[in-house]
Formats: sequence, structure tokens, C-alpha cells
Amino acid sequence: MLYMFEIMLLLQFILLIAIIVGLVMARYAHKRISKLQAELEQLQLQVALKNVEQHSQGTNHEPLATDLQEPVSPESEPALELYQEQPKGEYFNLWDSIGENAKKLFAALSSNILLWLGGFVLALGGVFLAKYAVEAGLISAHARILLGFAFGIILLIAAEYLIRYPKRFNIQTSQVSAALASAGVITCFAMIVVSTHYYQFIPPTPALVLTIIVTSLATFMALRFGPIVAFIGVIGSYAIPALFWELQPNTLQIALFVVFISASAVYISERVGSEWLWRLCFAGNFAWLLITTLLSSTSSEIYVLLSFSLLSLYLFTLTPVLGWRLLQQNSVAMPLKILLMPRKEQAGLICSLAPLVLFYVLYGYQPELIACSLIYAAVLCAISIRHSAFDTWPMLALILTIMTLVLYIPTSDFNDMLFMYTGAHQFTQFCAIAFLIFASMMHRRNPNRPAFSLLFASAVPLLFATSYSLTSNEASQMIYSLWSVELALLAVIGVYITRRYKEPHILVSGWLLANANLCLIFTMLLEAGTLTVALAVQLFALAFWSRRFNFSAPDWLIKIMVAVVIIRLTLAPWLPEYQSETILGVHWTLLIYPVCFGLLYATSMQLNRSSIDPWLVGSRLHLIALFVTTETSYFLIGDYPSVFALTFEESALLAMNWLALSLIYLYRYKISTGKTQLVYQYFAYALIAGFALLQVHLFTTLNPFITNQVVGDYFILNWLLPLWVIPGFIFAIGKLFKLIPSQYSLYALSAAGAFLCLGINALIRHYFHDGSIGIVLGIKELELYTYSVVWLLLAVAAIVWSQKQMNQFAHHIGFGILFIVIFKAFVIDMSQLTGLYRALSFLGLGLCLVAIGWLFQRLKHDDTAVTKST
Repeated sequence: MLYMFEIMLLLQFILLIAIIVGLVMARYAHKRISKLQAELEQLQLQVALKNVEQHSQGTNHEPLATDLQEPVSPESEPALELYQEQPKGEYFNLWDSIGENAKKLFAALSSNILLWLGGFVLALGGVFLAKYAVEAGLISAHARILLGFAFGIILLIAAEYLIRYPKRFNIQTSQVSAALASAGVITCFAMIVVSTHYYQFIPPTPALVLTIIVTSLATFMALRFGPIVAFIGVIGSYAIPALFWELQPNTLQIALFVVFISASAVYISERVGSEWLWRLCFAGNFAWLLITTLLSSTSSEIYVLLSFSLLSLYLFTLTPVLGWRLLQQNSVAMPLKILLMPRKEQAGLICSLAPLVLFYVLYGYQPELIACSLIYAAVLCAISIRHSAFDTWPMLALILTIMTLVLYIPTSDFNDMLFMYTGAHQFTQFCAIAFLIFASMMHRRNPNRPAFSLLFASAVPLLFATSYSLTSNEASQMIYSLWSVELALLAVIGVYITRRYKEPHILVSGWLLANANLCLIFTMLLEAGTLTVALAVQLFALAFWSRRFNFSAPDWLIKIMVAVVIIRLTLAPWLPEYQSETILGVHWTLLIYPVCFGLLYATSMQLNRSSIDPWLVGSRLHLIALFVTTETSYFLIGDYPSVFALTFEESALLAMNWLALSLIYLYRYKISTGKTQLVYQYFAYALIAGFALLQVHLFTTLNPFITNQVVGDYFILNWLLPLWVIPGFIFAIGKLFKLIPSQYSLYALSAAGAFLCLGINALIRHYFHDGSIGIVLGIKELELYTYSVVWLLLAVAAIVWSQKQMNQFAHHIGFGILFIVIFKAFVIDMSQLTGLYRALSFLGLGLCLVAIGWLFQRLKHDDTAVTKST
């Protein structure tokens, strides 16, 4: 009883809030109407005064009486000008800023708010009446339930009566009947729930039937009273399985019930034209589909889940396009942009297919997976025959088949000598031939739809490649001969089938299939690294046959193939299986990278297309970067660095390479346009970020000044060059040639100075300490003087160069270094000297400064003389 009392308090609070909101909105509407009436009266007065003024000046304005008598149209030019000249207050500007949809919504709410409040109050009245009767003990529980049902039915009868005879009560809108019907549905629904869960008067099964009747009635009442009643019915319908969960419904019962409710709701949403009702039933249907997926745990329940998924696909994807009887057709090819455009039927497809995939992710492979995948793939392909809006569905069926194959192959028994004719490998051959036949049939039926050409060229090699790559090494050697013969045979068949067509995309698909199969045959024979070469050959073949048959291959397809090649070549050096791979006795990078570079260059020459050329140029640039990075690592270190176990040498070399490559990408960024410019910029910034992370690692963990790192035995050619010296010059070059954006140029210059300073000091220290520069070794006396001499010479060089080049910045840098050197000489170098050595050192330093000053004055005098003569 306390639980019911809390519910009543909550309902009273909601009613109070609704009344307050209704009063505020009514007040808002009243103020708005009053303001508009005042403005209209003022506008009419001004128009009348203007007409009188024109008449008094003798203007010929015949329709004066009409203007004074008829309402002024807001679209007429004088009214518009006068209306715009009116001062607008803050309140009016706020109203004008609201969109048209918001205004219509507000108008509907403000005009019908009292009606809906009345319906809500009637529903609450029934609840309060039942509450009072319970507390007072006036009537029995059975009587209270019957009175509640009677009250709800009376409201429904009243709604029907008023919708039929509105003139008898001077009713101007159907919202009155809709409010009464909604209140009646809520009352009946509440009585069923109370009588079942609170009083246990009605057994769960009959109560479930009654609830279905009430909610279904509410859904179909939308045809008569509007979508609001359907909203109530749909919400109640999808809540029924949760309310009667004690009946322990199985997945089949849930699926049948939800599909029935969804079909009714979709039909009603189409009839009343309510998009929000469709979205509501969409959310409810797929929420229960997900719940059913999580509840399904046995292999037999997969067929229930499959049926539920296919029926959901029919309701929310097929009926909006093909109609309820699937009779609509369209064979006109659609552009890819339209096919991939987000639409509600695509949402229905994804949400229908995702639970089936989730089932196998949760529970793994089961034998029923094969039948379900074949059924779903057949449905996806069959639907694409009816309408070109579903041309991408066969490719989705191919992806689903490949996912099934990935789960199926590990279950194969490779001890069986005939395993290639059974199980997953038989499934591979069957699906490859089926997709090839289907694509050929669609070529003959609709030769103007290029989506099936993509399926024709890709299905066979993708299925065979997936099957071969997932098969163990011993078993793959056994199936190589069979796979090679079948691939060669299918290649010949593909060329033979497509050669009789005149459409360029069909001709190209046949030759692409042949090239892909031949590349796969050689790839299976050779090592894993050659697969990337096969893909690059396929890309070149696409460009060649496109030019041969005067067919413009889509840019997106070429970009995807280029991206696949580049991603494989980028990730391969980091993978363990590629570390020791060799081709013809040499490391694979020495052959694969140059060959792929040549193929990409040949592809660019064949295409000769300005829209795709920047991508191919960028890919070749990326290959050069990869070649430099990998070969320097293998030449200097012996292997490619592992990102999780970087040594000092690997970190220094990788950081230098990344910084140099970022400068190349910044150069391409400056000379490129369009989207490729952003690609170069992002790659450059990513490489600079990687360089910064590696330098932080080197400074904190592998710093040769702090740790005992061996940097090499040679004076100049040692690891200090890639560690600090070369990065400093790279930053300086980027600043000098304006490759670095202006907002970052100061940071680049500072980084160049810092790295060069570290590099020069480290080289000097390396000379005196035989391959190590750790601070624990101390500082020798001659080393201390060498720092001063070297930096003094650098300061003089900077001053002289700045004077010749008229570079004020270098001038300041040179004198700054000179000041630091002098300060060091006085404070550190000469502090330990006494007697004659101290005097001689001061004399030498003074003579150097005088000589520098004389040189500076002479250079300045020469520049002044040249300027005067000019």
C-alpha cells in the first residue's frame, strides 16, 4: 500500500508541473497574440496615414478604399517596409530567432495543452478514485478493478462518439478525442497490471493476452485519433515482455510477439506519417533483438535469432524501399555516394546483422553458423536484384562469408588426406563459384550496374586467399596445387565470360580477376612479403586495363588499394615474421620497396589523372621514407628496431629518420593542394611527435651524459651525429627554407640551437674521453680550453657571416656566444691560473678581442663604402 501511495504522490507532482507549464505557455501565447494585435493595428494606421498623405498630394491612387477596408497583406512591399522599421524589443527578437518547426510545435502545444491536461487529469482521476476507494474500504477489490475497466472503456467510447459527432458539442479539433482515448488506454492498461501483479486476480497468461489486445488496439487507434495514441500503445507493447517476465518466455515467444508489435507499429507509422513513431518502434524492436541474442545460448536458438533478424530486416529496411509485398523495382545504377549515404534502411541492415555476429563472438563457432551465413548471404544477394539501392549488399554478403570462413577453418581436420574437399575448404570453393555465378548473372541482367563487377573481380581471390592464409603451413603445401589449378581455371573463365561485353567496367573486372588469381598463385608459392607486391601488381593492372578499355576506374577504389599497399609495407618491418625474411638471398626490403615504388610510378603513368596523382606521389614519397628508415637500421644496427625494446642506437637513429621524413612531408605540404595537403601535414606532425617522444626517452633514460653509453670510437662518425648534430641541422634547414609553419619557426630555431650546442659539446668531450661522454669521467684542463676556443671561432664566424649577409638575428647570436665565451674564460678558464700563465692568458684573450673588433670594424667599413658607391 505504501508503494501505491508513493506512486500517487509522484503522479500528483507530475500533474502540478504540467499545470504550471501549461499556465506559463498559455500566458506566453496570450502576450504574443496581444503584441501582434497591437502591431497590426499600428501598421494599419500607418498605412492609412500614408495613403491619406498621398491623396492630399494629388497622387492617383485609386484602390485607396480597398486598402483602408481590406486587411493589409504582410507580403506587400509597403507593409513590409513599415513592419521592418518598427523597433523590436528583446522579447520579439527571441521569438523571431526560433525556427518555423519550433513555432509550429509551440502553437500546437499552446492550442491543445488544456485538452491534453484534461485527458491526463481524467486518467489521474481514475487512479485517485481507486486510491480513495481502497483507503476508505467502500468497495471490494474485485469491484474496484471492474470500475476501473469500466471507466477506461467509457473514456474510449466517449472518444469514439466525439470523433463521429463533433458538431453536436462544437468541437473544432480531434485532439479532444485523442486525449480521451489516451486516458482510456492508460486506465485499462493500469487496471490489467494492478489486477495481475498487485491483487493476482487474473492469471499471467490471460493478463498477457488482455495486455496485447489493449496495446494493439491503442496502436491501431492511431488511424482514427492520431499518432499520440499509437505512441502510448507502442511503449506499452514493448514493455509487455518485461512486465510478464515471470512467465519465463522463451526466445521464440519473444521474437514472435515483438515482430507482431513491430509490424503493426511500422504499418501505423506509414499510415499516419509519423517519423517519430517509426523511430520508437525501431528502438524497441532492436532492443529486444539484442536481448534475445544475449538470452540465446544453445545452437537450436540460432535459427530463432536468424528468423528474428531477417524479419526485422524486412520490416525496417525492405518495406520502406520495396513496399510490403516487395514489388518495387529499380535497375538504374546509383552513384557510390548515394549508396553509402546514411539512410534509415542502412541502419536497419546494420542492426539486423549485428546481433547475429555478436552471437558468434560470444559463443564461438557452431555448426549452424554455415547454414545461417548461407541463408543470410543469399537473402542479401537476392534483394540486390530487385533494387539498385542495395547494390552494396552482395559485398556485405562476401564480408559475412569471409567472417564465417575465419571461424570455420580452425575446425578443419588436416590429418584427413581429403580435407581440401570437405569442411571449410569445400565451403571456400562453393562460395567462390556461387559469387562468381551470381555476378555473371547480374552482368547479363543489369550490365549498367558496376557494383557487381567489383564482386566479380574480388570474391574469388579474397575467399581463396583467406582460406590459404589461415591453413597451417603443412596443410597449405598440400592444397597449393589444387588451389593453383582452380584459380587459373577461374581466371580463364572470368576473361572468357566478360570479353563479349561492351561495358568497360565488365571487361576490366574480368582481367582484374585473372590478374588477382595469378598474383595469388605466385604469392602462395613465394614468401609472405610478396603478397604486397601482388597487390601492387593488381593496382597496376587496374590502371593498365582501365586505359586499355577506356574505362575510368573510381578514385576511391584506387585510393583504397594504395592505402592497403602502403599500410602493409609500413607495418611489415615491425612484425616478427618479417625480421629474417629473405628473397633471392637478400633481405626483403631491398627488393620489395623498390619494386613497389616502380609499380606505383608505372600506375601513375598509366592513369595520368590529376585527381589521383597527388595520392600516388605521396605514396611513392612514403616508400622512399620507409626505404631510408629500414635500410639505415639494417645497415647500422643489423635489424629493425622493436618499439617496446629500443636500444640507444635504435632510438637515436629512428628519431633522426622520423625528423628528416617529417621535413619531407612538410615540403610536400607546401606544394600540394586539397585534401592531400592535410594528409601530408598530419603525417609530418605525427612524425615530429614521435621524434619528440624518442628524444624524451633519450634524454631521461638513455642520455649518454648520465648513463655509460658507448657512442662510437671515431671522432666525427659516431652516434652523436644522429643523436643531436643532424637533428639540429634538420631544424635549421626547415627554418631556412621556410618549410616549418611561421607560428612554429621560433620553436624550430630554438630546437636547432639546442641540439647543435649539445652535439658540438658532446663531440669535443668525445675527443678527449675515447668513446664516452659521461659526466662521471670529469673534465680535463685542455678540454676546458677547447670548449672556449671552438665556441670563440663559431662566434666570430657567426658575426662575420651576419655582417656579410646583413642578418641581424645571426649578428645577435654571434655576439651572445662571444659574451658567454668571455664570461667563461674569466670565471672558469683563468680562475686556476697564476703568475706568468695568468698574464699570458689575459694578454692572449685581449689580443683576440682586439683582432675581432678590428675585423668587425673593417667589415662594417667595407659595407659602408660599397653602399656609398652604389
